[in-house]
Amino acid sequence: MTTVQPVESEQSISVSDILNKNVRKHGLTFVSSLVSVIRLSRMYGFEHTMVAQGANQFIQSVNVFAGTEGYAALEARSEFLFLNEVRIKSVTGGNEAFEFLRKTLTTRGIGKVLFKAGVTLAQIQGLCQAVQACRESDKEPFKKVLEQLVSKGIDLITVEPPLEVKITSSVADCKNRSVEAYYKTMTVFREVMAACKINGKFPFRNSKRAMHSMIDTAQEDDTILLSLCAVRKPEEYAVTHATNTAILAVVLGNRLGLPRKVLSDLGLSALFADLGMGEVDSLITSKPGPLTDREWEAVHRHPMSAVKTFLQSSRMVDVVVRCIQTALEHHRGPDGKGYPKLPDGVKNTLFSDIIAICDSYDALTSPRPFRQKPLSPPEALGVMREKVGTKYDPLLFKVFVNTLGIYPVGTLVLLDTREIGVVIRGKEDPKMAPRPQVRLFCNSAGKTCDQMVDLGDMNAEGLFVRSVQRVVLPEELKIELRQHLSLL
Repeated sequence: MTTVQPVESEQSISVSDILNKNVRKHGLTFVSSLVSVIRLSRMYGFEHTMVAQGANQFIQSVNVFAGTEGYAALEARSEFLFLNEVRIKSVTGGNEAFEFLRKTLTTRGIGKVLFKAGVTLAQIQGLCQAVQACRESDKEPFKKVLEQLVSKGIDLITVEPPLEVKITSSVADCKNRSVEAYYKTMTVFREVMAACKINGKFPFRNSKRAMHSMIDTAQEDDTILLSLCAVRKPEEYAVTHATNTAILAVVLGNRLGLPRKVLSDLGLSALFADLGMGEVDSLITSKPGPLTDREWEAVHRHPMSAVKTFLQSSRMVDVVVRCIQTALEHHRGPDGKGYPKLPDGVKNTLFSDIIAICDSYDALTSPRPFRQKPLSPPEALGVMREKVGTKYDPLLFKVFVNTLGIYPVGTLVLLDTREIGVVIRGKEDPKMAPRPQVRLFCNSAGKTCDQMVDLGDMNAEGLFVRSVQRVVLPEELKIELRQHLSLL
C-alpha cells in the first residue's frame, strides 16, 4: 500500500506549469473532438446534428486555449502531437485517434494548424472540406489545402508546412539540455558525498536547481534522459546509479501525473536514497564474489547511516523528511519484510515504492563486481516481475513497465535480418511496443552502418520488414554503447 504525498502549494505553481496542466487537461478533448468532426463530416456532411454538436464541442476546446494564450496551435512532429508547444499524451484506447490525426496532417504536408480566437462553425467546416479534398496522391497536398482555405475566406485558421530546421534545432536543444541536466545532477551528487565525508553534514546547495533542470527535460521528452541512463560507467557506479535512479523516478512520477513540486522532492529523494552506502567499506562494495553474512549486515546498515546524515541538515524542511522516509523504506518492500525492520503497521510512502522499483532496475542492469554480467533490460524486468507484491508495488510496477516498454531505450537488439542496432525510441501504443525505432550500426553483412529504422514498417505484402530476434549486451559485442546513441 502507498500513501499519497501532499500536493504542491499555489505559490509553487508557475505560469508555465498552469499552461502545461491546461494542455494535459483539455488536450485529449481537443484531439478527440477534432477527429470526430473530420470523420463524421466525411460520412454525413455538416448538416447532420451529430457533426454540428462535435464541431461546437471542438470550438469550446479551442476557446479554452484562446482564453489564456489567444490561440490553439496543433503541431505534428515525428510521431507525436503538440498543442501550444506541449506534447499531448494519449491514454489507453486513445492511441488510434492520435494516430489518425497525425497521419491526416502529415500526409497532406501540414506541420501545424493554428486556430485563433473567434473561430466559427463555418470555418471548421471549411477546414474539414479542404482536408478531405486533398489526396495522398496529390503532388503538392499542402498547397492544395492552403488554396482551399484562402478561396473559402478562412482567416482564423491557418496552416503551415513542417518546419524541419526549427524542429531539428528544437530536438538538438532538448538533447543538449538533457545532457547538461544529467551531468549537473552527477556533479551535485559528488559534491554532497564529498561534504558528507568532510563534516558529516548534508548540504542541499544546488541540488534543487539541478533537479528542476531534470524535470524540465523529462516533461519535454523523457526518451532523451532514458537514453542517458543506458550509458553505464562501472568505475563510477555510485554516482551513475544515484543519477539514473533519480531520472527513472522522475520519469515514472511524471507519467503518474505528480505535480512539479512533488516531482522535485521525489527526484531528490531518489538521488540520495542510498546516501548511506558511502559509509560501507569499499572492500565490500567492490568485492568480486558473493558477500558473507557479516558483509551483508554491513550493507543493510546503510539506510540508518543515511538517516543520521540527513539529520545533520541545518534545515528540517519537507524534502529532508521525505529523504529520511525513503532512505528507511525503499528496501523494505510493500510487505515490510525487507530491511531495515520497522514497527508493525508502518506503511511505505509512495516515494519509497517508486524508488524501490527504479533503484532495483538500474542495479540489475548495471555491471557489478559480484555479477559476471549485468542483466538485459527485459531480463531485469522479468526478475522483478517475480517479486511484485512482496518487493514491488503491483500498480507502480505495471506503470513502470509501460513507461519503459518491452525494449527500453538503449537496449541492443539483433534483428531477424541479422542487423544489429540500439533502441532509441519506443511506441506509446501498447500494441506496437515490440516494434520500437532502432538505430542500426551493423548491417546484415557485418559491416558498419548508421541507419534509422522503424520496426513498425511493413512491405507491400503487409509483412513487417524487421523484427527483434533477441536482445544482446554491450559486453557481448565488446562495444561502447555511448557512441551508438545519437544524443551523445
